[in-house]
Amino acid sequence: GQGVVETFPRLEADERGLLKIDPETMQTSVERVYAGGDIVSGGGTAVQAVADAKKAVASIVALLGGTQGGPSAAASNGPVRTGDGKGGGRR
Repeated sequence: GQGVVETFPRLEADERGLLKIDPETMQTSVERVYAGGDIVSGGGTAVQAVADAKKAVASIVALLGGTQGGPSAAASNGPVRTGDGKGGGRR
């Protein structure tokens, strides 16, 4: 099958076909596109994939003008408005 780089040619990959990212923000070579987990590490643990996701979430929250301060700050800002008027979830 096709790899992610063939499907999305603007994404940069290394010689092993893994996406190049900023390890602090998890942003790829394409602005506002983030990645983590196996496509970045080549097959890490679920714990590492979750840690990658938390970094990406913190970066996205900061990009959108939310609280800066890492994944724990991004995850503790209260309910999210879902569009149905009921709220729920976490920011």
